[in-house]
Amino acid sequence: MGSSRSVGIRRVYARKVGGALLVGAVLLATAVTAGAQPAPEAATGSPGGQSAPGGGAALATGRAVEASPADGATAPAANDTRSATPPLGDYTPEAYRAAKARAQQADVPEAAVGSALRLDAGVGKAGQPAAPTLSLQWGSFPFTGWNPPDAQVAVGPSNGVAAVNGGVKVFSKTGSQSASWSLESFFPATARCGTSSCPSGTTTFDPWVIYDSLSGRFVVLALARNATTKLSRIVLAVSKTSTASTSTSGWWMYGLDAKLRGNTSVEDWLDYAKVGVTNNALVITGNQFNWSNSFVTSKIKVLWKSQIYNGVSSVNWYDFWNLNGSPFGVHPASSSVSSTTAYLVNTDSSGSTQLKLRTLAIPTTTPGTPTLSAQIARTVSAYSTPPDARQPGSSTRIDTGDSRVTMAVRSAAGIFAVHTTSCTWSGVAEARSCIRYYQIDPGTLSVTKWGGLGNRDFFYSYPAVAADSSGGIVVPFQYSGATAYMSNRYTARAGTETSLQNSSPLGTGTGCFVRLGADGRNRQGDYSGASYDASTKKFWVMGEHSSGTSSTCSNNTWTTRIGVVNAP
Repeated sequence: MGSSRSVGIRRVYARKVGGALLVGAVLLATAVTAGAQPAPEAATGSPGGQSAPGGGAALATGRAVEASPADGATAPAANDTRSATPPLGDYTPEAYRAAKARAQQADVPEAAVGSALRLDAGVGKAGQPAAPTLSLQWGSFPFTGWNPPDAQVAVGPSNGVAAVNGGVKVFSKTGSQSASWSLESFFPATARCGTSSCPSGTTTFDPWVIYDSLSGRFVVLALARNATTKLSRIVLAVSKTSTASTSTSGWWMYGLDAKLRGNTSVEDWLDYAKVGVTNNALVITGNQFNWSNSFVTSKIKVLWKSQIYNGVSSVNWYDFWNLNGSPFGVHPASSSVSSTTAYLVNTDSSGSTQLKLRTLAIPTTTPGTPTLSAQIARTVSAYSTPPDARQPGSSTRIDTGDSRVTMAVRSAAGIFAVHTTSCTWSGVAEARSCIRYYQIDPGTLSVTKWGGLGNRDFFYSYPAVAADSSGGIVVPFQYSGATAYMSNRYTARAGTETSLQNSSPLGTGTGCFVRLGADGRNRQGDYSGASYDASTKKFWVMGEHSSGTSSTCSNNTWTTRIGVVNAP
């Protein structure tokens, strides 16, 4: 069966006080056995913690029943396979730039990309039919001062929610804005910082928004961080009904200490958090870094809807970490299918020939003991670090990120996941960045369909995906090239098709874009937004494009746009 590695699981008791969760913890420990098939695992131990007293600071008094070494922190076993190349998130800025420079060389044979990669004839060329038309579109967020924006959108039966780094908005289905907040005014300080006020330098970032059609709730997730005070928290808002409220009183607000692992506080912080749903639970994932910004571990957190969706005063959760293979960017597939099993998907952020999958069986009892399967690796066509994108008016390229999964969903037709990769075209000396999707059978965890989309003249990146019950998907993405400013488009595929359709425009950039971060990256993304509206059988998509026409590229900014796409 392979090696056995320790994984920590935390059962946590917490009390919601004025929007904040004050936390006590009990650690349970278990082992994951690596193998070719997903093998269930069981936690052992006994509870020993208590809920925090109202208004007080919680003290973790749980006693760990430990595997060795403590708290699930083990070195990889001798036959534990990890990529020799660290995830791009773990690179120093210099190493990251070197990896991206290598990606600009046409060193990926076209044959290795696979025949399912399509040349997108929708960009400035005639050809195959384009993706379905937009029935409606509107501008959403202008530049908030953040870079990248991290555009997100979700739609329910009555209205929709959009978010970026810097803000949250509620929109009607005709595109009119009903409410708008900064992330700091939407999430109270008690959730973001655990106190009535936040220390100077606290930032709230990485929003992720979903509509849970199984339970009729919107969920808004974000992270809070303060590098000076070593604060790292997960903040969570859940709408009290299926309509996104225009008042914060219409949302349950929670704050969770992201540093707790086991019954001790570990000095690391959470990044790139995502949330998915099953019939009975929320599943939150993220990447843990130490305060020197080196990757430590992926984390999986389970919360029960019976508590979170009802604003109860005490909640429970389970955490998993130190997963076999040290995955980076594990993504929960948010489900519209009634099931108590969650599906987790990841690719190797620096490239591979494997798509990696896990299942997580979540008991209906609250609290219960979730069962995380061993990792299944499916061989897919090779993917690799995408090159950064060219743009007119500047030699500074636009960052296209790495090859991690950027979104995953589950519908009645299967699991769908998307990511960016490098690709090459015959006769083109320089590699391009392209987008790729997979369709996965939830019963066998086999890839049943896959496809890619790219263009000889342009660079595609940061795809998102939404799916209907027949397997129709819509995929928005970012693009630019030597003759196209930073823009966004979308492609689609009917359930009966395999290939992605030619893309159609959503928002067209108007100027060059150069806003370098401290790491030297000229960032866009880090993701696009997509959501399926079952009540209208249409798709909402969201992305960013450059704004401004100055020849001094640093004077230009970004703006975002939402579109409503007819079903493919």
